[in-house]
Amino acid sequence: MEEETIKMGQKQIQRWKVMEMVEVGKITLKEAGEKIGVSYRQAKRIRQAIKDKGIKGLIHGNLGRVSSHRIEERIRKQIVELSRRRYAEFNDSHFTEQLEQREGVVISRETVRRYAGKPGFCPNTSVGGRSIINVERGKRRKD
Repeated sequence: MEEETIKMGQKQIQRWKVMEMVEVGKITLKEAGEKIGVSYRQAKRIRQAIKDKGIKGLIHGNLGRVSSHRIEERIRKQIVELSRRRYAEFNDSHFTEQLEQREGVVISRETVRRYAGKPGFCPNTSVGGRSIINVERGKRRKD
């Protein structure tokens, strides 16, 4: 018989232990809800999920699935390539506008900014958001 590994966080483990206490009669469902920080109705739902699916009832149904909002890898590569070549001197906002106007790629500025955190993306932008082209002047000396 194959043994299945289930990954759970501390929150799910705590819920499992508290619901076990409910099943053996040590605490009420209302007390269990208070312990795990959910309403009585939500505690009932959790208890029912455990009865129906066992320990898997505590794990979110979308765990391990790809997000429906994920940007395709081909578009991601296209954006990185454009940022390195044609739009190398642009900041995130200007680059985002040009992607939409010239390339037909509609993507949020925030997503472009997140990509910029990865090496090789928007090379003229530093982590602090200031352009590398702009050099800060040194501190003034007090005489």
